Amino acid sequence: METWEAVKLGLEIISLVVSIISAFISHINKNKTQKDLEYINEIKDSILQKQKIGEISTVTEKVKDILEKVRVYSTKVKKISATGSNLNKDISNIKNSLSVIKENRSIFDEDKKYADKIYKEITDKLNLVIDMKNADDIVKELRNVETKLDEFLARLKELGDIKKYD
Repeated sequence: METWEAVKLGLEIISLVVSIISAFISHINKNKTQKDLEYINEIKDSILQKQKIGEISTVTEKVKDILEKVRVYSTKVKKISATGSNLNKDISNIKNSLSVIKENRSIFDEDKKYADKIYKEITDKLNLVIDMKNADDIVKELRNVETKLDEFLARLKELGDIKKYD
């Protein structure tokens, strides 16, 4: 019987050693998994940052185009420019182009409402321009739109610089 108890004790010791080894291996795998998750999150954040930089570039280019269209009219007093462009038609196109601001509001991490706010302010001003009859008032309001777009471009540049150096 003693040999049987010795064998049983030996098996229990082997079982204990195997359990300790498996616990140690489990701990090592847990640490590796944690490091892998951290690495995956870093890569994911990096990809998101690059994507946001691309979105910032897209929005910046679109806003610059809009600004050029607005400048054509803010320097002229007529509702029809020298090129024959129609102010009301161009304002309608500008308002459609402004949708890029709302579509890419996610680039403003901390203040997503900023994009909505600037979009609303500019479209409200453009709607006022459509209803105006006095050429001087139109030019004044379009210069206000120019100022808002310039401020928005400055904010985009600042945001782009921050994203590049993060």
